[in-house]
Amino acid sequence: KQFRREENIEKLLKATIERYANGLELYTAWKNRGAHDWATARTKLAAAGSEGDKLLFLRDQIEMRVIGLGWTQFETRWSSSNDETVGTVEYLSALLNDILAHEATERHLK
Repeated sequence: KQFRREENIEKLLKATIERYANGLELYTAWKNRGAHDWATARTKLAAAGSEGDKLLFLRDQIEMRVIGLGWTQFETRWSSSNDETVGTVEYLSALLNDILAHEATERHLK
């Protein structure tokens, strides 16, 4: 029993460290390549080319903030079998626009 408990604690510790490292990596990415306004994001999105590249760009920008900055209020699903609009370029663009508006407000309050 004691061994199993220690094993579980070790698994939890490892998962926590991995989440922290991922969050730190995304925070650094946000500082280095995060689009800090909608005009910049829109330009980069237009330059992304294919729909798949646009989706990757949007997911990256959103995860930088949700995971890297801890803004969990903007968590989203990347697809849905019940709603075909979830996870589309339009859907994620609107979400990123909302996030960037929040980011501008936070930056202005400091």
